[in-house]
Amino acid sequence: MKLIPSRIQWEKWTLPSKASYIGIPVAFALAVIGMSYSWYANNYVKKSDQPKLLLTLNTKPYLRYEIQNSNDITFMYEISISNLGKNNAHNISWIASKQKLSVNGSIVGVADNLMDEGRAELEKSNKGPKNLFSGEKIFKILYFKAKNVEAEKLKYYISAYERNKLSIIFEASIKYDDEVTGVTFTTNKILDIRKNNVYIIE
Repeated sequence: MKLIPSRIQWEKWTLPSKASYIGIPVAFALAVIGMSYSWYANNYVKKSDQPKLLLTLNTKPYLRYEIQNSNDITFMYEISISNLGKNNAHNISWIASKQKLSVNGSIVGVADNLMDEGRAELEKSNKGPKNLFSGEKIFKILYFKAKNVEAEKLKYYISAYERNKLSIIFEASIKYDDEVTGVTFTTNKILDIRKNNVYIIE
């Protein structure tokens, strides 16, 4: 069975028949190209080039504190956010965040949001950058504030801090998009931050 018409047959065909004959293989070729690009985007670009955000602490002491008004104490720590992927990260947003104050293994305070006034706050630049280029790193100082702490409890907190028994348990989920593919990713992190150590819980 001949798939290619002879010259005589071609001349006898109507214009719609000729268009269909040419259009079918062209459409098939375009479909193959489209599926190949889709496979490439889903299996190569996403896995090897996708943005990858990493949260770390770099400065010792990792956790510090200040006392204000004799009975207010503020704990602070500096985190860095790096994009280790080849593609840029866009539309970065904190979709969940929580800080817990732990003393000698017991949770004594919780801030459900990094912007919770009076208990925890992210510095003036709010929730961080909207975009992070490949290889870029930014630094943010986070705070946990405890107000009107009784004198004995304040001494208890400071003693635990000096013995590396006081920590801020930092929990965060960051959502961001791949600039190239538009695919959305989420980074989850739970850190136990102390004066001299940082433990990765998740």
